[in-house]
Amino acid sequence: MVSVFVLPIEWRLLLLTAVTPYLAVYLALEPSGRRRAYNRVGDYSCGVYIYGAPIQMILLATLGSTPSVLSNFVCTAVITLVLAALSWHLLRKQGASSDSRLTWSMRRCGRAAARALSH
Repeated sequence: MVSVFVLPIEWRLLLLTAVTPYLAVYLALEPSGRRRAYNRVGDYSCGVYIYGAPIQMILLATLGSTPSVLSNFVCTAVITLVLAALSWHLLRKQGASSDSRLTWSMRRCGRAAARALSH
């Protein structure tokens, strides 16, 4: 097997660009296994998506001086994960339960939309 590090930088970037999307989809769709064990504590992905950018912008606006990339990342990640966990456990967990009326309504609307689009 040829080591990636002996390739010229252009080839490494091309290989990275070609492989990364497939690897991300594979990891996201893996049905079970040790890599999916994190889902037992809750699904924080939506909270991270929603809160990540605003928290980073608030931190940059309030700190005044430009922080280092590492400190910006660490502060944003910690605050965002705390808010995402709170959001999941206090709000979204109840709404995501299978017996929830909201979930039932959303599935019903989704089926109706799919029927309308298929005609």
